[in-house]
Amino acid sequence: MPIKSAFLAFGIITLLLAATLPLTDARASIGPSLAIGLPHALNLAIDSKSSPTMSWGIAFGGISLPLQNSITLGMGNFDARLRWHPFSGSFFLGAILGGQSVYGKSTRPINLEPGLSIPTTVDLTVRSSYFTPHLGWFWIFNSGFTFGFEFGIQAPFGPRSTLSVDIADPTLNAYLSALKLTPQYQELENEVEDLADQIGRLVFPYSILRIGWMF
Repeated sequence: MPIKSAFLAFGIITLLLAATLPLTDARASIGPSLAIGLPHALNLAIDSKSSPTMSWGIAFGGISLPLQNSITLGMGNFDARLRWHPFSGSFFLGAILGGQSVYGKSTRPINLEPGLSIPTTVDLTVRSSYFTPHLGWFWIFNSGFTFGFEFGIQAPFGPRSTLSVDIADPTLNAYLSALKLTPQYQELENEVEDLADQIGRLVFPYSILRIGWMF
């Protein structure tokens, strides 16, 4: 058997054995955790073990990234999660129900007429709910330290879009209607809308690493 296959088999067997280990002592019940992964890069959570076969949590977070062409893309979320531990151990089957907002924002000067350049910000937000079936391992050690990782698919549904336009200089607000008719504005609006709308409707792979503490 090739070395790579042997390591893979060893890893699978180790995880299966670890799945039968108990969640740990009854003193640990609830506490904070930090989740790092995809599609939500950073989440703060509260996790709880309610019984040997059930655990649950709530989580929230957000991130914003500057991209090219003065465009900023961001994402935020809030969700609730339920885990069933069929072997009363660390392995679980879980489901997440939550809501997220994905936004694209761009600011650039638009030439309305010779000698008149207006700094304009276009902001599109796409809000949607999501459902995430997943599986994973969640260990609670006697010290209270928690560790786990999870894999699944995040499927959004019910997307809703909001588009807003802002002029940085309030003395130029009278030009807003004329500005929206310019080719430059249309191009800017389309760029932001395409970025945020596409990402807001994507089905994402779900994968996180979780560390925390329970009391």
